[in-house]
Amino acid sequence: MLIKPANDRIQRGAIYLTLFLFLSLWTSGAALSSPEELVFLTWAEYMDPGLITVFESKFDARIKPIYYETDELKNEMLIETNSVGYDVVLTSGIAALSYLKKKWLHPIEISRIPNLQHIDSKWLNAHPKLNGFAAPFLWGSLGIAFRKDLVAEPIESWKQLFNPSEHLRNKIIMIKDSVDTIGPALKSLGYSFNSENHRHYDEVEPILLAQKPYVQAYSYIAINEKSSLVTGKAWVSSADHLRCAHGGNRSMDRLSGGDGSFGT
Repeated sequence: MLIKPANDRIQRGAIYLTLFLFLSLWTSGAALSSPEELVFLTWAEYMDPGLITVFESKFDARIKPIYYETDELKNEMLIETNSVGYDVVLTSGIAALSYLKKKWLHPIEISRIPNLQHIDSKWLNAHPKLNGFAAPFLWGSLGIAFRKDLVAEPIESWKQLFNPSEHLRNKIIMIKDSVDTIGPALKSLGYSFNSENHRHYDEVEPILLAQKPYVQAYSYIAINEKSSLVTGKAWVSSADHLRCAHGGNRSMDRLSGGDGSFGT
């Protein structure tokens, strides 16, 4: 895959969707997981399996991952148990702030995490209220991934995604998340991703309904050889382009085998 910049970029850091790794609060009297096991609530494929293996060996612990598909589903899972049953959660900064208000977060002993010195100060201070409760892990942008060998023309704007050409019928994957679907739809109309004008949202509804026949599925595309973009089952998808907060990169380049582009 190629990384292709576009003018209609939505940077997650700028809209306060930086991802954070944090400890959930165990309420007074609640039963804790055994010391040998850490329950990790996370998106699939967001953590290097090799890193987990090293951690388990070094600290004589077992990581039990529980995967969620969307931020909304993750919030429902946490609310259902009042956060009890989870030790570590990978989430957005905005969501983490709401968890802090609910008093679900346990303070982090900063002195025991020397590697925080490698995190860019921009991300360490993205959500000041979370300092001491969360550690930045990833940041990135929301954009459009497409197979340039299959589409008739490059998909370089949100307007093209929400008013697709006929040849894209049943070939589009949209992220299964209200924020990441409605926000870009607002952008396609020339409005802010975070518009507070209710009339703007009235305009979004018919656009989403008109796009629906062109949408193959509302989900997250895989970032491996089984990806629907790689197999050619889907030609276009809204997608995250993520980078590590310490300067690394985790991007759509991993969709090897396809001939595509990512416009953020």
